[in-house]
Amino acid sequence: MLWIGRISISVEEDQEEIRNFSRDPKSVCYFAWKNGKIVGSGELRAFPRRMSHRAELGLTVVKAEWNSGIGSELMQKLIDYARENALELINLEVRGDNSRAIHLYEKFGFKKVGTLPAYFKIGKEYIDFDSMVLDLR
Repeated sequence: MLWIGRISISVEEDQEEIRNFSRDPKSVCYFAWKNGKIVGSGELRAFPRRMSHRAELGLTVVKAEWNSGIGSELMQKLIDYARENALELINLEVRGDNSRAIHLYEKFGFKKVGTLPAYFKIGKEYIDFDSMVLDLR
């Protein structure tokens, strides 16, 4: 059993997700390793059919490796992959209070296009998310 945050996924479910992901020629997932451990990951998930020019981006780096350049390296690889595979628009969602991540995304040209209010509720606190887009056209 694998644990991601507080969500439990079986190894079989994880393997099937990876198989499905690898079947899509416009989607990709990269991992950053250090001393035999994954310290970061980035993925692009392309949308189907009429939205096949778009992809959703996810990026994570363990806190101990923040400001080490891993996020920038992963981001550059993802953007390069998008360009090589005719993806024109990349969107993401980020916590509105995550200034480090927002700075990284803006550095690569992402623009805020809206806010999703009360996206998370942690205890009694609501946390907004920002929606951002990178236009590669």
